[in-house]
Amino acid sequence: MSAAAITSIIERLLEAGTPFRIVEGATEFAGIEKNSPVVQPAAFVVIKEEAGAENERATGGHLQRIEADVAIVLYFENVSDDVGGAAGGGLEGLKSFIRSKLAGWEPAGAAEPMEFISGELLHARDGAVWHEDVYSLITYLEVS
Repeated sequence: MSAAAITSIIERLLEAGTPFRIVEGATEFAGIEKNSPVVQPAAFVVIKEEAGAENERATGGHLQRIEADVAIVLYFENVSDDVGGAAGGGLEGLKSFIRSKLAGWEPAGAAEPMEFISGELLHARDGAVWHEDVYSLITYLEVS
């Protein structure tokens, strides 16, 4: 997978006007499993799954299409209620922002524009909400 693509996605979500206080990658996301992010709203860009097609070259070298599911995991908190309803209202705005930035946009190192695949509420409790949006990312692995 293209590290340039992931960096490009993070940079796009941090552009002027972003609602996020932090946008980070998989390493930072892995470090918060036991603790909530210190600042919020937060977004984490994580490769969920990758699948490679067959080598497209019959002779010499290697060219392989890689399809990846990229998850944007959102964390948002609003403690004005205990069940997360208040946080959910702000979450819709965060989801809209991400979708407007990523759907139809081609990050650095990608072969095609990204497409929205799905969204899922992961967890909502005590005013905190975790949500995941998944996008397709197509790149190519080329080896001479």
